[in-house]
Amino acid sequence: MDFTITSEATGQVLWSELNVNADATKAPRQATHDTSGVAAVYAAAGSPVLDKIALANDRIKIVIAQGGDAKSGTFHIVME
Repeated sequence: MDFTITSEATGQVLWSELNVNADATKAPRQATHDTSGVAAVYAAAGSPVLDKIALANDRIKIVIAQGGDAKSGTFHIVME
């Protein structure tokens, strides 16, 4: 099964994955930026700094493709 989970109002991708055929637990994060809009990086290595994805007054939209008519699945979404 392929799926994409987005914010309904903004269309921001929260999680997208192809060929999911087993249980999975994910905690997606997004890149952070400084006040001038430049990507924040960790030290000289240049690894991106990630943080939780914030949603306010919005709904989560799940679109499934390649699921077939004989497959089933469940999504549990935890909001902190």
